[in-house]
Amino acid sequence: LLYGLSDVLNEMILKKFKAPPNEYLGMIGLFGALICFTQAIIFERQHFATFFTNDTVTDFQSPYVIGDDIGVLRTCTKSDGWLFLFGSIVASYLTYFVMCHFLIISEAALLNLSLITSDFWAVGFVVVVEDIIPEPLFYVSLSFTIVGLLLYQSGPIPTERQHHNSQAATSPLPPDDNYSVPKTAKKGELV
Repeated sequence: LLYGLSDVLNEMILKKFKAPPNEYLGMIGLFGALICFTQAIIFERQHFATFFTNDTVTDFQSPYVIGDDIGVLRTCTKSDGWLFLFGSIVASYLTYFVMCHFLIISEAALLNLSLITSDFWAVGFVVVVEDIIPEPLFYVSLSFTIVGLLLYQSGPIPTERQHHNSQAATSPLPPDDNYSVPKTAKKGELV
């Protein structure tokens, strides 16, 4: 719910207030970094200290199975840890960059509906690579999502409807749905 609200507010900032994409991305990055850094210092101080002091970076989330060893924590070298951190930052930037430009040319509702269909690609990967077949309810929910996306796309675009209504309000012509361009006479015909 909050993610969808965030996308709608981002669309409003980019379209209604005509914020330049570079300024929008800069503010998202600045305040996002400040908020995340503050949260990390408050809630993840120990993990931060471990990341910057140890020679290996350990995944503190949960143990997992490596071959026959149960309960082995994942570790990586310090340089790999920095590489993963940098990769995460680049991926986040590219996500917000693409979403920013998508919201300029389209709308938040289509973005959110399209993001919901990303589960299809994840399950396709799981079926093809790992040979795991999803539960039947997954197919029901996927069909609802696809039908919703198709229904949304089959209707008029809400932003064009709003643009048409705002033009009609400023037009000097009376609002008449039956108004059409006057016919021109064909050769040899009276109008």
